[in-house]
Amino acid sequence: MASEDILVFLAVDKEFTSMDAIIKSLADFFQLKASKDPTDRFNVVFFLDQGPVFLEDFTFQYQLLVDKLNENKDKVAKPNLEGGLFIALTFILDIYKLVSGKYFRILVIRDASMPPITKDFLVNGLLDKVSQMPVFLDFIDVGVYQDDDEQKILNMINTSRGGELMYVTTFQELEDALKRQAEKKEIEVGLWDKGPNFDMEYEHKRFFEDLASDLQPVEQVTGDMKCTVCFQSTSPVCGTDALVQCPACKTPFHDCCLVSWAEQSNIGIGHVFRCPICFYLIDLPEFLVQDILNGKEESYEGFESFLEEIDQDALLMERDKKRELDLVQKELDF
Repeated sequence: MASEDILVFLAVDKEFTSMDAIIKSLADFFQLKASKDPTDRFNVVFFLDQGPVFLEDFTFQYQLLVDKLNENKDKVAKPNLEGGLFIALTFILDIYKLVSGKYFRILVIRDASMPPITKDFLVNGLLDKVSQMPVFLDFIDVGVYQDDDEQKILNMINTSRGGELMYVTTFQELEDALKRQAEKKEIEVGLWDKGPNFDMEYEHKRFFEDLASDLQPVEQVTGDMKCTVCFQSTSPVCGTDALVQCPACKTPFHDCCLVSWAEQSNIGIGHVFRCPICFYLIDLPEFLVQDILNGKEESYEGFESFLEEIDQDALLMERDKKRELDLVQKELDF
């Protein structure tokens, strides 16, 4: 089962809810979830007077999140549900471009300080797009005795890949709800474990095509620079000497040599796929992929075992150990 990147949105106000109790419950949740799968990563979103803040990337080091929450617990301010969800979703979009094979989850812990929901249509529009990644959405309402927005929240959950709305009135009930949320989400098929004939729904294709980055031409080719797929200067597929590179890791390839990799690793759109080295979301010209796969050019079959040796989780863990992540603040557009 795929590992999960889970973002906890603390839609709470210190004037309504005990931050010490919330933080303790979250610390136990992070620890439990990490013990079930050490490849899961975590993040939090919460509001200060200046607006929403979150860690600049998902992290395996959940104690860092607990420390950041403790440092800011006396500053936590009244949240904006739609704004916080929109920040969470756009953040996940940025991360999706960088990593593959993940479930994304947003867990909202909400108290009675929330103002009425008025811009849920903005959240639902984005949820409809990212649900394909997939993105799951769950709510735990703490001490909310009359929920006039229940149907709007249920609509958001249904627009995502799925989730549930849970009501708790005590912190023991919150801890029990979080234990339930520590379990893995299950889904039959998606962009991370697709079958060989998986094809993305037509209405979502343009969104993901726009999300992917074009390969960049290598302007200066040095004498020892070769394609990372065929390990040759001249492509055995189409005879080109020209190299392109991933915009993220700068690894060089022949574009036509990448077609075989695109065929087996695309996200349900034949020319949109992951860089085989850094997993960044990239694309090839659609006509090139079609020409090679339709037999006008031969594809290259000699690199599959090399690619299978790359362990994304190990790379992410190693990078996480070397970084000093901090909170970043975003301004809301609405």
